[in-house]
Amino acid sequence: STGLIAKLNIDKVDSSIIPEEVKNVLYEEFKHIIYLLDFNRKCYDIARRWYIDGRLYYHIILEDDPRQGIKEVRQIDPLRIKKVRE
Repeated sequence: STGLIAKLNIDKVDSSIIPEEVKNVLYEEFKHIIYLLDFNRKCYDIARRWYIDGRLYYHIILEDDPRQGIKEVRQIDPLRIKKVRE
């Protein structure tokens, strides 16, 4: 059996703030992101990179219709990110 490495816990959030339907969507999307990141296998590497680099950047690729959700998540090298001020 596969154990969960990370879990979203919003059980104590009042339903007047976040309705139950939205909570269910959040839980499903969280599970989908965990799957896309292959987090259960790569969590150590992700945490190590975050600890060393201080920040993690991801490119989120959407389906052709954004309402269908996230298609893929790709990690970006933090050295290639530049702060832009306008």
